[in-house]
Amino acid sequence: MDNAAVERKTINATRITFSPGAKVGGGVYSIGARWGHASISLQGKRILVFGGQGESLYSNTSVYDPVTSVWSEVNTVDKGPSGRYGHTATLIDDSNDQRVMIFGGKSGKKYLNDLFSLNLRTMSWSTFHFEKSTLPDSRAGHTSTYVPSININGPHKVVIFGGSHSDKYLNSCFILELPKSQTGTIKWTKPQIKGKAPSQRCGHTADYLRDRNSILIFGGFDGRKSFNDLHLLNMTDMSWSSVKTNGTTPTTRNGHTSVLVGGRYLVFYGGCSENNVSNDIQVLDTDSFTWLQQPMITGLILFPRFNHSSNLLDSGEMIVFGGCASGVLYSDMCSLDLKLLLPSPPTPTTPLPILNHSQLSSPTTTTTTTTTTTTTSDSNSNSFLQPPSTPQYQLEILSQQSQTTTPTPLSPMATSSCSSCQHHNYPHQINPTSLPTTPSSIHVNNASLNTNLLSIQLSNALSLLNSEQNQKTNLSDELMKTKNERAEAFRNAMEEQSKIETLEKELNKIENAYKKELSQKNKVQDSLHKITSTLKEKETIIQSFQEIVGQLKYSLKDSSIMDKKDSAIVQLFYQFSNITNNNLNGSNPTEKILLVKENIVNKSLEIQLEELKKENQKLKQNATNDQMKLIEYDLIKQTINNRLQRETVSVDNLLGDKLDSLEMKDLDKLEELYHNGLKKVGAAKQDLLQKQLLKMQREKEENASNGNGKTCVVCVDLLINAVLVPCRHSCICSTCAKKLTLCPLCRSPINDVIEYY
Repeated sequence: MDNAAVERKTINATRITFSPGAKVGGGVYSIGARWGHASISLQGKRILVFGGQGESLYSNTSVYDPVTSVWSEVNTVDKGPSGRYGHTATLIDDSNDQRVMIFGGKSGKKYLNDLFSLNLRTMSWSTFHFEKSTLPDSRAGHTSTYVPSININGPHKVVIFGGSHSDKYLNSCFILELPKSQTGTIKWTKPQIKGKAPSQRCGHTADYLRDRNSILIFGGFDGRKSFNDLHLLNMTDMSWSSVKTNGTTPTTRNGHTSVLVGGRYLVFYGGCSENNVSNDIQVLDTDSFTWLQQPMITGLILFPRFNHSSNLLDSGEMIVFGGCASGVLYSDMCSLDLKLLLPSPPTPTTPLPILNHSQLSSPTTTTTTTTTTTTTSDSNSNSFLQPPSTPQYQLEILSQQSQTTTPTPLSPMATSSCSSCQHHNYPHQINPTSLPTTPSSIHVNNASLNTNLLSIQLSNALSLLNSEQNQKTNLSDELMKTKNERAEAFRNAMEEQSKIETLEKELNKIENAYKKELSQKNKVQDSLHKITSTLKEKETIIQSFQEIVGQLKYSLKDSSIMDKKDSAIVQLFYQFSNITNNNLNGSNPTEKILLVKENIVNKSLEIQLEELKKENQKLKQNATNDQMKLIEYDLIKQTINNRLQRETVSVDNLLGDKLDSLEMKDLDKLEELYHNGLKKVGAAKQDLLQKQLLKMQREKEENASNGNGKTCVVCVDLLINAVLVPCRHSCICSTCAKKLTLCPLCRSPINDVIEYY
């Protein structure tokens, strides 16, 4: 195809919608936006991407499948390169061992010169160690170009050129030699190069031209300005030469990409200069080094970008991914249809020579029959992993060798389908072989036979074209169906993920509620422990009072004191005797005993104090009367003793001692005496309680009339008589305080309650 025909055509650009794929370790993998990454095309079927700078430095390997339009993360083994950008990835296309070489780049502020190899068969990483004297300088923004061996025993080569290290820009050249034999050693060399080398630069492109055995350098940046010059490195004699071009030279740029189409046309896309970021497409004819007129782009307006990646598929599509421009980081993909730059397929048939009758009858005539057979690709197989095949058909050519030729009939081509050839623009290959035949197999039908043959061939070709078109439509439908199924599966997975997250949130709520309940339970247990310890202390107090009561009983042997019910000591004795008896009989609970005990003890002590004061005053005023009372007491005591002696009942018997010496009638008298005493004690207790209730009622009425009585905020009935600890609020009665665990004002926990009257 001539350049004028190429310039008249347009390039169609389309946006690629891709789907997330599988992630290493499980889950869904979605490739992130990035720039400065490195990518290669795997046999024109898939695209492999490593590293780059995005939200972070990437160190994983991703693969894009154009058939399913899915990005997946690759599960590699062994330790691979660290996260980096500005590095290179080079495909070593050896029939025995295919691998990807990663070299250099920048990680944070550190420039690198390490070398890693990814075996595409085992997907395992390996690294190499060299002497520092042979290593290239650490660099980023350089190029690595694969140069296959031109002889059988020679090594493959990877040529490193240019790059930058901090503020220093390089134009040095290093070669990595990859021996074909397993016993060979990989080594770095710095060749002796002839000619004037290009100036220092980074962000350029380097492409290997097989027909010239040379590497073509275009563009770049030296820290001050960008370039648009071309330089050629001849790999035969290792010499540099500047290239003079025809046509309109593109603007200066760096950070652009290039792909070589059909071994002839170099297609450049994007890049940036000091002033702007480009989105143009430039095409260079490497046969004549002519810049073609800038092609027209249809279907999509391309984004300006640089530091992106471009790869050519065997379908003739250039796939662009990532990059950045003016602070924008891209994660999109677009496709440029470059089929117009591929070489045209050869014509499947050529005009056949015409044979005359004299040549047919010649005794020296020989006939050859050539048959070519190829295999049709299976539409159900995974065709994108295998090289495309050609359709199956047969072509018979009958010829007679002589000084002149006559028409030779051809057998019709068997109809077949070939979706892969049409998709990948692969021409049908015909390899003739000669087979001898006898002169009787030759049939001549002059011009009419040749016309019929051409009609049959045309009909078969149209049938083949229709069949291929139908298969292409079917494959497109199947592909769309597969994409829809994957999209549906992805939506279902996202819904399941959302459900799982919802369940996890509910579980967290339940766990928090459980922890809260457990905390409250612990608080209740602490409160119970405190109440238990308090009860034990009060039981100890009750026991001590019981001992005091016992001592009072033992010391009060004089019946005149027992008959003196107005005495505070006697009242206290009666009250504690009653409490003790009720406690022993089990008629009242412990809490009631404690409450009554506290009230009675307090009141009794007050009464006792008042009586002692009164008695002291009376003793001072009536010393003589007190002496007379003592005399009377002695008389009464003597009378009681005489009486008890007459009735054979002593004071010791009244206190419950020496009962074995008494007779039945004495025991009956003692029992009667005790009953009478208990009746008197009960009556005295009732009188005392009635007086206390009347006194408390009067105090309540006085407080209410004076406005000082505030009722409980909970029951709104009883007066406030409790202070809550530790918040110190006084807003409820003691009865409600025993039932609540939180303060009604500040909602803080209630650890203890202090009652007052």
